[in-house]
Amino acid sequence: MITLPSEAIADIHILRQDHARALAAFEADPSEATDAALAEQRQRRARAIRMIRDEDNPSIRQLAAMFRCSKVVIREALAAGAEED
Repeated sequence: MITLPSEAIADIHILRQDHARALAAFEADPSEATDAALAEQRQRRARAIRMIRDEDNPSIRQLAAMFRCSKVVIREALAAGAEED
């Protein structure tokens, strides 16, 4: 099991909350602005996923648990990072 510093755990929690707020806003009012905000939060989450993967090398399952999302989301975030390189 991977152990992260408490600051990193707090940052992940904030990212999850920000993503949930952006998703709720988009679902309540699907507009260009809320879509852009949701896309920005998804990009932030993907960068965080890649950063943690690079630093600590947790499994996809562990990342999915940390970010409370599906393994598909994790794989897509990691694949997007590979495309940027």
